[in-house]
Amino acid sequence: MIGGAVGVLAMGFYEQKISPLLVDPNQAADADEDKNAAEQPLHSIAIIGIQHHKDESSTAALGRILYEQMAGKEPQSGVKSLLSNAIHWSYGIAQGGIYGLARADVDGLDLLGGSAFGLGLWLFGDELVVPLLGLQDGPTAYSSATHTNRLAMHVVYGATTALVTKVLQSSIE
Repeated sequence: MIGGAVGVLAMGFYEQKISPLLVDPNQAADADEDKNAAEQPLHSIAIIGIQHHKDESSTAALGRILYEQMAGKEPQSGVKSLLSNAIHWSYGIAQGGIYGLARADVDGLDLLGGSAFGLGLWLFGDELVVPLLGLQDGPTAYSSATHTNRLAMHVVYGATTALVTKVLQSSIE
């Protein structure tokens, strides 16, 4: 779980510091912002309807939905941000724990296994389950640069989680 927490930190660092150096924000604009682009059939693949608001991240949408279920009203702006961060960190830490359990018997630093784990989280979580649940738009609503950037963030998360987990495991043994 500690590996997952450090993985979330690394993912955030990548998003804030590395991503802007690699991706021109003008080229990475989401497809739905292109005035000439018609809506594609896969802009939404939500099986239970769209659950997110415009410009709301999937973690913010989930936090808002849970808050509304418990409080009966929409959270205020500061609470929305707190809930989004809590969802993001909880998920990242939990996934780090799953990685640690699943790969405990693997010798070495397992950077390839961690990177594959991150790729799986991106593919099945970010690209499939989250849009199916309506927490974000479908695949054609985003540019290829956005997809690539999210993939890179998840691979950084997975590799960092693997590195920290294996270092901690070897120091305990």
